[in-house]
Amino acid sequence: MIVLIPDKERHFSDPDKYLIVLDRSYSKADFLRAAQVANGSYASELAERIYNCLLSHATDVLREYHEYYAVEYPDLEAFLYWKYNVDHSVAAEVVGGLKPEDFLGHGYLYSGGDYVIGQFIESEPGLEMVSQILRNLQEAVK
Repeated sequence: MIVLIPDKERHFSDPDKYLIVLDRSYSKADFLRAAQVANGSYASELAERIYNCLLSHATDVLREYHEYYAVEYPDLEAFLYWKYNVDHSVAAEVVGGLKPEDFLGHGYLYSGGDYVIGQFIESEPGLEMVSQILRNLQEAVK
């Protein structure tokens, strides 16, 4: 799993953009289970808003590439570089580690209109929380 949230290393032209690679696409129910929150609680609402921000609004880059852009770009790495302004080294790392079942998402932390969640994810505690939920997702699959 590779997660670049937030993009403090300036791999994108806009620091509020992100790239996320997961071993598969996850449902909101999967995400909430991995968050280990009580149903109906404030924490559950927060986890749902994080899911919406990161996964509901993310572009499925692999689907987009194969359906629309494969004829236009020589390979996925070039597509990430030219379409999404992903640094060459990051694009090479991402493409080199992809498996057929992986989900590759690209998004903007504020695209869902939830400015508070975008700021929360960019904070150190928020980023750690998101990272832990994603680790839990990965562990649940094994």
